[in-house]
Amino acid sequence: MKNIFVFLFFLFIFSYTTAQKDDKKSDTSVSRKEKKIEEENDEEWEVVVFDGQYESFISSRALPRNQYSESTLKMRNQQLVQEWNSRVISSNYNRDIYESQIEYDSNEKYGFEFEYRLYQFFAFVSWKFGEKFIGLSQRDFNR
Repeated sequence: MKNIFVFLFFLFIFSYTTAQKDDKKSDTSVSRKEKKIEEENDEEWEVVVFDGQYESFISSRALPRNQYSESTLKMRNQQLVQEWNSRVISSNYNRDIYESQIEYDSNEKYGFEFEYRLYQFFAFVSWKFGEKFIGLSQRDFNR
């Protein structure tokens, strides 16, 4: 149970890094569009879970990335984060699991990889601790 405390205390570390921008300039409109998209997406978000079983879960039990769309994951994550945070506030749930709230801005564009790993975190908690989440797909819940 002590590992759970560390696991949940450091549940998510949102790290912000600035990606290096390409200094090359091109005269074609396609290259300008690509550069503009690169500049808009220069933020990188990351989900970090301090439990050795999480990475193993991702590689062996989680459904492949191609089974999801970013919009579906975002919609489910909004619901799951809301459910998680309400459990943190409630006294009816295990305090060893639900220790801290998750800060998730539904207007932020985190990217597919972040949304996928966040969603798989909830599937992992469901798998490891037997917790049931309304926003978790049935096919992920039973894995």
